[in-house]
Amino acid sequence: MNLKSKINLHIKMLSILVTSVAVIACSSENEKAVVMKEIVGEGESNNSDKAKDITYENKVESVIGSKNEQSASLDINGEKYKLLSHDFKAGSKVRNVLTNEIGTVMGSFYVSIEKKMEFNKLNTRFKIKPLSNDTFEFIPLDRKAHLLEIYRELKLTPEFLHVEMNIMFLGSHDGDAKKQF
Repeated sequence: MNLKSKINLHIKMLSILVTSVAVIACSSENEKAVVMKEIVGEGESNNSDKAKDITYENKVESVIGSKNEQSASLDINGEKYKLLSHDFKAGSKVRNVLTNEIGTVMGSFYVSIEKKMEFNKLNTRFKIKPLSNDTFEFIPLDRKAHLLEIYRELKLTPEFLHVEMNIMFLGSHDGDAKKQF
């Protein structure tokens, strides 16, 4: 290979690299939101700027929501969930990946045991409410406690047969409880 062909090859590779960087930069989430605003603005007739701004804000929130949703995938109660809130605490919203239902993390846990046991060690960390002879609701006393860590810790406790995080799913029309784990 002579010097001229080597230079041409390097120039081609450099142009491919620059093009790739430009494509990646233009496909960022913020750019998509700006493009969405332009599309919405072109598609509408002479509506007020306020209506365009509201539509734009909704599109931006949608893009931000999609970004947050993709950032955390959680395995809870044997199912996959996407976190829809910034942090995971009581009141956080999650989406069941399989059913697409939106649920609210209630901040407590349901625990089943095989045989009677004393909860003396756990009484300092939880309010424990019996639901039946072998099922209890554990409510963390520290409302700022990291719920995922507690869930994983309870799941690893050999005396517990089954542990589920309490997630409330609301009905779509009347607001009645549809499903609760």
